Amino acid sequence: MHPRVAYVTHRGSAPPDPDISVALAGLESAGLDAQTCAWDGHTEWDEFDLVLVRSPWDHATRRQDFLRWARRVEGVTRLANSAVTFARNTDRTYLRDLHGHGLPVVDTVWFEPGDDPDTLASQIRARGWQRCTVRPHVGTGGAGVEAVDGPEEAAVAAHDLAVHGAVAMVRNASWSGHGRRLSVVMLGGRVSHAVLTSDDRGPTGAAVETDLPEPLVDLAASVHAVAAAGEELLYARIDLIDDEDQWVLGAFEATDPCLFLEASPDAAVRLGHTVREWIMPEAQAADFLVGSG
Repeated sequence: MHPRVAYVTHRGSAPPDPDISVALAGLESAGLDAQTCAWDGHTEWDEFDLVLVRSPWDHATRRQDFLRWARRVEGVTRLANSAVTFARNTDRTYLRDLHGHGLPVVDTVWFEPGDDPDTLASQIRARGWQRCTVRPHVGTGGAGVEAVDGPEEAAVAAHDLAVHGAVAMVRNASWSGHGRRLSVVMLGGRVSHAVLTSDDRGPTGAAVETDLPEPLVDLAASVHAVAAAGEELLYARIDLIDDEDQWVLGAFEATDPCLFLEASPDAAVRLGHTVREWIMPEAQAADFLVGSG
């Protein structure tokens, strides 16, 4: 019997997962029996050798339910990534922590409940930002993002979020949808491929394979090592932004990122091999592929 993998997605009105068909083919090529399951569906999770969380894109408004689900699953089978990783990664203040570890993070002003709006406005004014984006620390994609003009409006928007218990993150609006972006996909802690993007909607250039410059590989490795915080990650995506020929970190996605598998001919195969290695030791996995049916 082939090892069983649950490819976890969503149900309802959230967008479709563009990786599904390619990923399932890659898992099958690695000798795995994979099927899609909604994270909040009626599934016996202990029947799977690995529960692979991929596109539960409706979890943001039910974050605590999602985290409780992850802990339950982790209690009966192997989960990728770990529940503690999901808890950390679905709270954008992880970026503040990464900056504190010396990593180059996009300049961000944080506003906690109880902070002084006038101080925030002064910080924005000192940076010369004319237009800002303000978003809560929890949420996916563009959910809850407000674009405002000037420091005073940004302070008001951040204060409104804080009144409702959110930590607000404020950035220069020029970071949103402009300039070169590079999404570096990591599988099993190693660079798999990288895709140039113009905004959050998807790839616009060809995947970059082994010719990533060494400084970028080193930066990705450093971000991954710090952001993993001692947890083993099966997958992650590191989103970098070109700031005047210097790459800075926009986001580290280890919960439900699109992996742009179609952009690289071998990416789905690498995903399958990485999953297989997680389920069983490498030597056993090789024997399984040769002798198992």
